[in-house]
Amino acid sequence: MTDMKGRLFLARHGATVWTSQHRLTGWEDLPISELGKEEAYACGALLKKQGIVFDRAYTSDLLRASQTLDIILDTIGQKDLPIVSDSALREQFFGSSQGTSRMERRSPSFQMDPAAETPEAFRERVHKIYYDEIKPKLEEGEAVLVVTHQRVIREIVIDISKNDGVSAPDLKKWKTGEVHQVNISKIY
Repeated sequence: MTDMKGRLFLARHGATVWTSQHRLTGWEDLPISELGKEEAYACGALLKKQGIVFDRAYTSDLLRASQTLDIILDTIGQKDLPIVSDSALREQFFGSSQGTSRMERRSPSFQMDPAAETPEAFRERVHKIYYDEIKPKLEEGEAVLVVTHQRVIREIVIDISKNDGVSAPDLKKWKTGEVHQVNISKIY
């Protein structure tokens, strides 16, 4: 088990029109929908009710993540929090397959764009920012909020549960859709 002093909170961005339609979003820079705004406010309200105070926040540089973070920070009264916006926290890149519906992806004829980011490259990108940037802040005792994308969160959770001895949430829920937009998870 890790001897981590800090606290890590992971939040998925609020819903977009595409996520509500089960479209593969990837690097499409979409704003959050009205539902996504409601989800972000609800997340912020929950954090405020629990008295959570952060030392720093990280977010993907995509609009849906940064909008979600802005709403959360406004709701908890921490708009002046140091924020690191980094493309390394982006969702996996799917090339021209971005925008395809779940039905299209289930078709036997569907093929992922060969220009899409490989799972290995994606994992390496996420691990690098976590171990180089985020984990050192946790080791210094900071409370860190990361607002990003589903696959990024899933990769961080899987990795730290393997390497740091932290018990992971039930990851089967990520596949069945039981984990919803702006679902906050305290990891440490």
